[in-house]
Amino acid sequence: MPHEYMSNEVNESKDALDAINAEIRDVLSEPSVSYWLKNALQAALERDCVDAEHDAQRLADLLGRRAQCVESFALAATALPDLEIRASTQSSDA
Repeated sequence: MPHEYMSNEVNESKDALDAINAEIRDVLSEPSVSYWLKNALQAALERDCVDAEHDAQRLADLLGRRAQCVESFALAATALPDLEIRASTQSSDA
């Protein structure tokens, strides 16, 4: 019985690995995927998978936070002329 359980677990793990490898191959062959992502993914596949995952998570965190800052800055800068107009009309009304 224990060997049967281990065999099933090994088979499920192999099936999961085969599935993610197929998904990775699909991403690498997809024409609409950027060269940057393909190159990063290919480089990551040549590294220890745990180290590559940690680096990818850190990269995603940094890029995500930077994108939020850039977006906030752009929204604030877009609103600035409107705020200046309202402030100048309020001060001239006083």
